[in-house]
Amino acid sequence: MNAVVSVREYARLTTAPVAPSLDCAQVTTSAFDYLCKLSESFSRSGARLVQVEGRQSLSLDSYVGVIQTPCGTTLEIVPKHHEIGDSLPGCRALLRKMIQATLDLPTREVGIAALEHFDAPLSEWVMRRYLAELDQLVKRGLRFDYRRVAEELPFLRGQLNMMAQLRQAPGREHRFHVRHDVFLPDRPENRLLKLALDRVRLSTKDADNWRLAQELSFMLAEVPESQQVQADLRAWGTDRLMAHYRSAKPWCELILNRWMPLAVLGEQHGLSLLFPMEKLFEKYVAAWLRGRVKTGTQIQNADRERIAVQACR
Repeated sequence: MNAVVSVREYARLTTAPVAPSLDCAQVTTSAFDYLCKLSESFSRSGARLVQVEGRQSLSLDSYVGVIQTPCGTTLEIVPKHHEIGDSLPGCRALLRKMIQATLDLPTREVGIAALEHFDAPLSEWVMRRYLAELDQLVKRGLRFDYRRVAEELPFLRGQLNMMAQLRQAPGREHRFHVRHDVFLPDRPENRLLKLALDRVRLSTKDADNWRLAQELSFMLAEVPESQQVQADLRAWGTDRLMAHYRSAKPWCELILNRWMPLAVLGEQHGLSLLFPMEKLFEKYVAAWLRGRVKTGTQIQNADRERIAVQACR
């Protein structure tokens, strides 16, 4: 059974029946066990996701985002903000605003109003934004490139491979070993977009997201998935012919967990995104200050995760 549990950071989760609120909620036993297991993996890297208080209760730490468990439970963790009170939509909007400002994600003027009213967990919002950018990219046209292929054909095409032809087995003289260029969409950028699209298609629980993902999947049917994400990211083109790819790249990287070393992604559950709230808040403050300080003032993030403001002389 798929269920969405929405709480704030430092909230208490329990398997016992409780009145649901942003500070306390009930989860299934399987979800509880999964969080405990996930916290153990975090502890090995020096972080702490939850603090177990017994066999039926645990307290979350200062991470915000979304965790999707193998049993189908979606745990949404929003920031604690006293001015917003217990307004879940307000907390969701704040988290999205902080992530968008911190990661310098692009915004699109057309259609943003509809997206801002999309009240759903972070993962669904990220997936919808990515699908919107990919939809615009596909409408403008995918970038194709020539790729050299070598194959055996019953006719001549391109360049004859003389060495392979001379080694041709008796009785197959009518077959030709040729090399030629094929105009294909098999590029690093398209492979990454296809991989992110397939993750969205398999993870989304929103009907509109799923429908658009299916439509885009048919349009990208000829594109293979990326098998080497880091290598393809390094090979992402930046020339003027790839300008219409720029707005989709940050959302693609976000889904592929490029920016989140603590993100969780497995074959048995959907897309999970986690952010350390302290770092997210400090980077958000730095981004906010950069847009409001006087010209000539430089904002720098200090080594100890504090924000330093230096006036340039």
